[in-house]
Amino acid sequence: MDFKRFFRTLKRNIWLLISVPVLAGGLTYYLVQDLPQEYKSQALISTGLSDQVTVDDAPSNYMVQNQRFNNIIESLFMKKNLNSLSYKLILHDLENPENAFHELPEELRLLDSNKRSAIVEEYKRFLAEEKVLTPDDNQEYALFDYIQLAGYGEEAIQDQLVIARKDNSDFIQIEYLSDNPYLSVYVVNTMANDFINGFKDRADRSKHNSKELLDSLLKNKEASMNAKNSQVKNFQVQNSTINVVSQAESLYGQIAEKEAQRATIVGEIQSLQGGIQGIEDKLKNRNSGLVSVSIEENNQIISLKKQLEVANERYVDNGFKPADARAIDSIQSKLTSLIASSASSTATDPRVLRQSLIQQKLDMEVELDRAKSGLSVILADLSRMKGLYNSMVPKDAGMKNYEREAEVATKEYLSALELYNKNNVLASTGVRPQLAQAGVVNPPEPSMKLIFVALAAFASLCVCLFILIIAFLLDNKIRSSEQLTHLTKQRILGVINRIVPNDKDLSTIWEEGNVSKDYATYKDLLRSLRFEIDEAMRLENKQILGVTGLFESSGSSFITSSLAYSFAKTQKKVLLIGGDYALDKTPEIKEIGDSQLFDSYIVKRELQAEKFITKLTTNSKNESLLEVYNEDVLRKGFDQLKAEFDVILVDIDSLQKVHRTKEWLMFVDKSIAVFPAGETVGTYEKDLISFMNQQENFIGWVLNKAKVEDIGLRKLMHAN
Repeated sequence: MDFKRFFRTLKRNIWLLISVPVLAGGLTYYLVQDLPQEYKSQALISTGLSDQVTVDDAPSNYMVQNQRFNNIIESLFMKKNLNSLSYKLILHDLENPENAFHELPEELRLLDSNKRSAIVEEYKRFLAEEKVLTPDDNQEYALFDYIQLAGYGEEAIQDQLVIARKDNSDFIQIEYLSDNPYLSVYVVNTMANDFINGFKDRADRSKHNSKELLDSLLKNKEASMNAKNSQVKNFQVQNSTINVVSQAESLYGQIAEKEAQRATIVGEIQSLQGGIQGIEDKLKNRNSGLVSVSIEENNQIISLKKQLEVANERYVDNGFKPADARAIDSIQSKLTSLIASSASSTATDPRVLRQSLIQQKLDMEVELDRAKSGLSVILADLSRMKGLYNSMVPKDAGMKNYEREAEVATKEYLSALELYNKNNVLASTGVRPQLAQAGVVNPPEPSMKLIFVALAAFASLCVCLFILIIAFLLDNKIRSSEQLTHLTKQRILGVINRIVPNDKDLSTIWEEGNVSKDYATYKDLLRSLRFEIDEAMRLENKQILGVTGLFESSGSSFITSSLAYSFAKTQKKVLLIGGDYALDKTPEIKEIGDSQLFDSYIVKRELQAEKFITKLTTNSKNESLLEVYNEDVLRKGFDQLKAEFDVILVDIDSLQKVHRTKEWLMFVDKSIAVFPAGETVGTYEKDLISFMNQQENFIGWVLNKAKVEDIGLRKLMHAN
């Protein structure tokens, strides 16, 4: 988007941007000058949500608290509550016509007192039943329409009603705007009181219902807990157990201890049996050098051993009595003494050695018998303990089942008790909304007239800007050299401005150039164009320049004559070949002087050369140059003209007559094309532009009739 050109467009339409907002503001002021004054009233409800005490002393969640405020606000906007307010407003006006907020609708004023009383009763019935009013209620009486006509309908109330939380505080503000100060006060106070009373009634009903429900639940859970605990108690009594788990653990520890003792005694028995077997092997070996002891000593020893064995068995059978233990010790003492006396003989006596081995064997056999006796006792204890442990397993399973059920019942009871206590705490410390500030009569609100006027003016200004932007974006007219460059993809040799006034000839424009800004600009831009063309032709030593235009109204004849005059000002002899300028009605074409016929020169080779500018006029009736003249004749004629003149300018027809343009382009050295500013380009014109760009002798485009503001300061500086 070309912002510079857009700002120039705004500048050109500044009158529109000023006049339309002024007219819109004036019209708005005229329409709003009779607006009635408005009165606003506010009521504040203290909800108590921010000060509510939580049972677990946890900080109140902001999102949860905000949701509670939103729920309260939405409840105030419910149809039921708005309908209730509508009923009260219409009833107020019907029952107190002298203090009515609004004048009663004509439909109600025309009714007699009996019908009004009937309508009042219907509205009271709807109010008591909290019925939502709909168009279907227009039966015997138009109850719905009456409220709408009185201005107390749901939509009418909502348009003027604002309910919001006040600055993240604990307060909810109810605000109402109307043309009656007492109506505003009535609305906000009625809504606030209705909400508080309704909230209190709902809270009382909810508290009563919750208390009954939780009380019943708590009693049921308590009965269930007591029943389960009784089952545990009865099972313990029936099975003579206090704590099956601890008893089983203790018994299991005793069994493990007995198992360890059994393993120790078994190892001791095996060790004694091995020692006895070794001694017996030595005694049986005749090569050991041992001799038999006396038969009497041996018999005594054998007898004592038998007595000792009998005593051990009696000790076990009698339940390990102390008397039996003393008898065993006495026999053992005798046996030890006998063995010691038999061993007191000389050490070198084989019998002594043999007797010593026998004594060791006897000691080992005694120890072995004791170990076996202790092992039998341990095995008996193990058997008894394992039997007792096995009998406790089903009791433990049953006990665990009862205890689990009792634990679940106890947890359920405690949860119910906690919920019951919380409900009691919340009932005593719950939300209790109160009317913190009642609505009062306030002065009228500041007038909105100036705001409406400003908004109207601003809105109309925005509409004008939007229209100008759309028109600018949809405008495909070529007005600047940048746009022409983008369109043609070729070099722009120069720009010629539109001249106002345009009724002067070229000599007057050049002589009075400082009188008009357009004239001065035209002279500067033409000099710049002359410089570009002269440089392009001088580099290749060319003399003939053809000038054509994209449209019939491009102004190519004006550009040609202007260039002729400009080149003549540089003391060059100029030949201008073109149409009948005296008969041309294009206002921009300025006469140069008397002309001669190009046809006469071509045929007769007659030319009257003037001092600087000589003019040959072509015959406009000739549709085709080559149909009238031979190509060789034309080339010879142009060669002769080159010798006579410094610059030859040919005013070619517009590209719209492309067949004539093609013929003339055959005889020129260089060519330029003129594009008139403010024209749009179609598909056919784009093809002509492409055709011109493909010509070998084409050097560029010239933008004609441009507005000075579209040319810009940069181009003027370039022209200078």
